[in-house]
Amino acid sequence: MIAQRLHPVLGRMAFALLSSAVLLIFSEKLFWYVTGYSVLDLLLGYFFPAFVLLWVVDYFRVRRLAPLFLAAAVFGFVAEGMLTNTLYEGGPLAWFSVSWTPLAWHAPLSVVFGWWWLRRELVAGRTRRVALGCAAVGVVWGLWALAWWLPENAADPALLAAGARLGRWPVGDFALHAFTFTGLLALAHGLLGRGGWRSTFRPSWVEGVLVAAGLLVFFGAFVLPTYPWAPLRLAVRGGVAVGALYVNKRHEPTGSALADLDGSVRPRSLLALATMPAAAVAVYALAAALSPSADVIRVITAYGLVLGTAVLGWLAFLASVVLTVLRAKRDPA
Repeated sequence: MIAQRLHPVLGRMAFALLSSAVLLIFSEKLFWYVTGYSVLDLLLGYFFPAFVLLWVVDYFRVRRLAPLFLAAAVFGFVAEGMLTNTLYEGGPLAWFSVSWTPLAWHAPLSVVFGWWWLRRELVAGRTRRVALGCAAVGVVWGLWALAWWLPENAADPALLAAGARLGRWPVGDFALHAFTFTGLLALAHGLLGRGGWRSTFRPSWVEGVLVAAGLLVFFGAFVLPTYPWAPLRLAVRGGVAVGALYVNKRHEPTGSALADLDGSVRPRSLLALATMPAAAVAVYALAAALSPSADVIRVITAYGLVLGTAVLGWLAFLASVVLTVLRAKRDPA
């Protein structure tokens, strides 16, 4: 009897943990390669926003791209606004920290590409599209890695104190890191395709309370002492996304992307993920050979991949809100 009750709970926990593994590869290991190979603490930490993401996708019947981006934004707000305090940097009215990184990195790269798009293409067996999509992301990965060559980043005191290996790595070391975590990504997607995926995600109230309590512990320890006004900002940003998602739920049939993406993944398709680290290493090696100046790297990373994507993140978020609401008006319940 107890085993029967625990089975669905354990299944949901496994689903959230495997999704956490996929998400942290893009959210952390593509972003912070200088932090090395630590992963267990990240896996446990990302379990909480991954759990929230799965629940939001199922509860609000998310299956289209616009509402999916809103669910991804909620994931980003939880990750950067409850596990850490980066959502609040710059003050209550700062626009930049709201987008970078929740809307500019977590939402499009970790959730939309790494968790949803890759899953869809892998289940469908579209190996060529997986290879091309991963190669494109690999180019971005390789370009972003150059940011850690900049003198100001290579001397970051907080990261140095945390034991990060800053500065330029030998190409072989970067390649080992990139292929290792792409292997972990392939393993996670493979396990999701072998029974780890769930077509619904409806946790019990006990599970919900425990996850909420875990998030509040992080929030109380790492956010509130520095930013006591954080709950208001988090509520406003998250409320806009949830409000539009509620409209989506009222006008969508039962089901979600979880049901749409349920299925097995062929090992051959997983091999196509290798184009991502291959492209990243190629870019990294080319940059190592050319040794671009710090000013060139700043133009690519600080202006292109930070400021540029921060603006695009806001535009994508606002467009997703408008498109979700307008579609509901066109297709009344």
